Amino acid sequence: MEKRYSLLLELGLLTALVVISAALRLYQLADVPPGLHGDEALTGLDALRVLNEGWIGPYVGSGLGQPSGPLYWTALVFNLFGASAFSLRASMAVLGILTIPAAYLLYRTMFNARAAALGAALLAISHWHIHYSRTAFMLISMPLVVALALFLLFKGFRSQSWVFFPAGGVLLGLGLYTYNVFPLFLAAVAVLYVMKLAKDAGNRRRLLPQFGIFWAAALASAFPFLAFAV
Repeated sequence: MEKRYSLLLELGLLTALVVISAALRLYQLADVPPGLHGDEALTGLDALRVLNEGWIGPYVGSGLGQPSGPLYWTALVFNLFGASAFSLRASMAVLGILTIPAAYLLYRTMFNARAAALGAALLAISHWHIHYSRTAFMLISMPLVVALALFLLFKGFRSQSWVFFPAGGVLLGLGLYTYNVFPLFLAAVAVLYVMKLAKDAGNRRRLLPQFGIFWAAALASAFPFLAFAV
């Protein structure tokens, strides 16, 4: 009974955090900040290209060049709700909102429920995250993918269930389609894995195959982007 009560309390707290984060990111979204920035307009125009042309590749030349992954999501939102300043910004705001429960899951897996609640609450009211969630800059997609990929990786470490490693690897590879600086995160994950191998040397026979599966899945999902880069 106590465990069930604790779970209900966690779900209630997480729901409250998501509601608060949604209110902060959606209220008067079309008007605040006022006017569309040029890069926001490019996101909308490229999303319209997706609707008109279909596949436009993993990378676009607009905004001095950027990965195109979030454009397909915005195109879906346009297709469902029509193209407008609100739907344009809302497509990115939703990604920002979804990052709150994703971060909660990550912190809950890495630490405990108290750290998860604190971390998710700070992110929900964080000025930088609210700001970028309220604009149609595609960079807000990166924290969501980062949180989910790390959650699956640490869930795999904790549970030793092999299914989490290919799933986390796929998400890690898809991160290349979010924002230009994502390769730096790939390097950080590689360092993390090296540190894990050094710290847990006695389990290298288990860790190395997990390492291989994780990065093979990442390479597979990143292949179209890497082929374009080559």
